[in-house]
Amino acid sequence: IVYDQPNAPAGALADAGSSWADPIDDFARAGGVVIVMSSGAGRAEMDEFLEGAGLLSVSTETDFSFQVAYNRAPADIVGANVVTPFVALYESCTMTTSAVPDADTVFVVSDTAPGDGIGNPVVIHRILEP
Repeated sequence: IVYDQPNAPAGALADAGSSWADPIDDFARAGGVVIVMSSGAGRAEMDEFLEGAGLLSVSTETDFSFQVAYNRAPADIVGANVVTPFVALYESCTMTTSAVPDADTVFVVSDTAPGDGIGNPVVIHRILEP
């Protein structure tokens, strides 16, 4: 688990992501689970960690505290038993990403109700093939 780092020195998270990229990739491809949490708070550079680590291309994070969120993938293991809609907790964020949902990238929770487009993801489940 990589916890949100809102007080990390400016630029440090991109460097950390880059230095951890190979070990994270090896771990994930061997079946390990990597969880990265981001609130979009503080310096809001967790997107730079994700990018540097090669996990996900994220260009911006937008505060989504106390907004209505939707479970878009109740059949995905991450979305199983998550009630929808629900109100996001304090220091939640949406992400702007170039990733598109497919068999290996699931936008589990987003800011848009099913039937109203993809929306901006709040929770993404990615599977890296071995």
